[in-house]
Amino acid sequence: MTRYFFVVLLMGLVGIAIVVKGAMIMFAERQYWHDVADRFVKENVTVKPNRGNILSSDGKLMASSLPEYKIYMDFMSGERDEKRRKKDQQRKDSIWKANFDSICIGLHQIFPDISAATFKSHLRKGREMKSRNYNILPNRNRRNLLPFSIRKPSGYPYSR
Repeated sequence: MTRYFFVVLLMGLVGIAIVVKGAMIMFAERQYWHDVADRFVKENVTVKPNRGNILSSDGKLMASSLPEYKIYMDFMSGERDEKRRKKDQQRKDSIWKANFDSICIGLHQIFPDISAATFKSHLRKGREMKSRNYNILPNRNRRNLLPFSIRKPSGYPYSR
């Protein structure tokens, strides 16, 4: 019994010592530890990524970090209900007919190497196919597409 008493007493004293040391750090040495922490604060610095290619020793391209984009267009309604799908498709078709020329002209302004007439024939083909994901530019495009934004007209809510 005396051995058990000494073990409990020793564990209790170690526990009290830990609590006292924690309190000393929290209250008595508080300012010192705040000063230490302030010395190690690093400011946020913007690191711009390296853009370019990784070449093998013989000069062949192994990997490229240039952005690559594909632009798709959905010509059909996404509604599940048949009644709502027909109504939504009519709304999409009316918007398509009203803005078809401006869409083609806008695409021509972004991609001047492709004429607006080419875009018109290409998009008409996709519309006739009733495609859900028609590739507007079939070949890969490594251009910066930041000026390219698609905006839904006001009064045309998302259906999904």
